[in-house]
Amino acid sequence: MPPASATTFADVPTSHWAYSAVQYVTSRSWITPYSNGFRPDQLSTRFELARAFTAAFAPSEPVDPSITFTDLPATSPGYAYKVANIAVKKGWLSPINGAFVATGTVSKAVLDRALVLALGLNGVAAGLNKISSSDGYRFAHTSWFGYYIITNELHLNFNYPSALEKQEVLAGSPVSRAFLAYALWQAKTLSQWELSSIQSYSKIVLPQMSDIEKQVVNFAFKYAGYPYVYAGEWYKPTGSGYCCGTQLQGGFDCSGFAWWVLKSPAGTWNNTSIRGYYGWSLLERGAAAMTGDAPVRIYYSKLQPGDLLGFNTDGQGTGWQGVDHAGIYLGNGWMVHSSGSRGGVSVDFIGSGSWWYSRFVWGRRLLPTYTPPPPPPPPSPSPSPSASATP
Repeated sequence: MPPASATTFADVPTSHWAYSAVQYVTSRSWITPYSNGFRPDQLSTRFELARAFTAAFAPSEPVDPSITFTDLPATSPGYAYKVANIAVKKGWLSPINGAFVATGTVSKAVLDRALVLALGLNGVAAGLNKISSSDGYRFAHTSWFGYYIITNELHLNFNYPSALEKQEVLAGSPVSRAFLAYALWQAKTLSQWELSSIQSYSKIVLPQMSDIEKQVVNFAFKYAGYPYVYAGEWYKPTGSGYCCGTQLQGGFDCSGFAWWVLKSPAGTWNNTSIRGYYGWSLLERGAAAMTGDAPVRIYYSKLQPGDLLGFNTDGQGTGWQGVDHAGIYLGNGWMVHSSGSRGGVSVDFIGSGSWWYSRFVWGRRLLPTYTPPPPPPPPSPSPSPSASATP
């Protein structure tokens, strides 16, 4: 169905962060406005997601009569049963104790999964959830890890500006109608190149690691999907007495994420009870200072898991003074970091040919240098019967 002419809403002016998204979805009748506006901050419902996703991704999908709901009979007027049925059939939503619960809210985790499934990327998510090292070690993470990484890498999550960071959405938090509109708009305007490039995430293999490197990576992965928060280095809103400035929502900027994962306790800043390992001296807070104070500059070919990475992403300045982004190396060309353009903690390839490779400045080693043990020698061949036979 071609889009209708654009409609203006008093509560979504042209300056609103979701203006283009709201115009896109309402002109296609995927999300219905109210008589007095769009109500961008109102929490989205399960029915709204089911209706929007059915219209956007499966408009001709037939219902499955074997799927029923205790609170929504198949004879319900209108299309409520149809879109609920299709949403469950496609895996976008799950029944709740046999009911559909049309007015229930939608968490960001549920939205991320629905987006990945609707885009046909469940196989990529399944591969990400099996991320392991070359010696077979499986890294720990949440069951939603793959969905978070994919939606971040495809830029489906909005990164709120500093003035609105209290609105940043954690995995278990309900999403607003504006957030749903933005995610749907971004998903439906992806290029084929973007959808193809994400396929490489299904087969990530990291190198063999020391025990402490595994702990660092596992801890970093635990926060995949946390939002990007400017000047953030804590996992939840900070209360009175916090050492490092008020943080209205849990989340991290790039160097704050490096602090969270790598920094040892200093003063009142201490997350070892959450992290489980002590960490290393990392007094600097900004990406440039962290990179500039490296006792030894670690160049790309010498990087090992856990190394702090410095990047010059905008081409301004030289050496460490041009560094404006930090990440943590995972090995085999991959890093974990908190990125504003991705909306939070994600995983990126920084190897040869990548956008990041030419922007890498140098790394800094905090963890002990690790040399993997050599592989065991091959077994000696058994003597052939003819060779051992007595002439």
